[in-house]
Amino acid sequence: MKFDKETKVFMETYDLDESLFWDCHGSPILLHRGWLKVAKKLGIVDYKLTEIEFNSQLGICVIKCSATLDGITHTDYGESSPKNNTNAYIWAMAIKRAKDRVIREFTNVSGIVYSDADLVKGKDGKMQMADKVDAFERTTDEQVAEAIAEVKNIKNKKVIKDEKSKSKK
Repeated sequence: MKFDKETKVFMETYDLDESLFWDCHGSPILLHRGWLKVAKKLGIVDYKLTEIEFNSQLGICVIKCSATLDGITHTDYGESSPKNNTNAYIWAMAIKRAKDRVIREFTNVSGIVYSDADLVKGKDGKMQMADKVDAFERTTDEQVAEAIAEVKNIKNKKVIKDEKSKSKK
């Protein structure tokens, strides 16, 4: 990927290497773990998250995120809906988007470097910016049931593992 001068300065400032980026139609996309590295370097350690809207039946979640650093507070929102998200984890996606956007505000690279949280896979299978997507089909009841079953399975495995380790003691 070819980086412009501003993006290169950003990368040097926050000690980011090319492996944390990928190219989405010519725009540099920083992976979420890259934004977390930026936050750590900046010294952002606390985020205030507020639920603005949540409706699991409609697949909608909006989270407000604020962070303060050196007396400056930035606030932004993360949203997840069938129009901009194709996975069943709407709450996690909304939080990820909100945090990445707040971190980006502290770096002054809005409109230059984007977050992978702002991408969504289109019906054609190609990644694109979520704000450019017209609409997606809602998550089906079957997909939600599969996601719930997967979470229960993970929890059950942990309980069994914990019980085994207790019985060995």
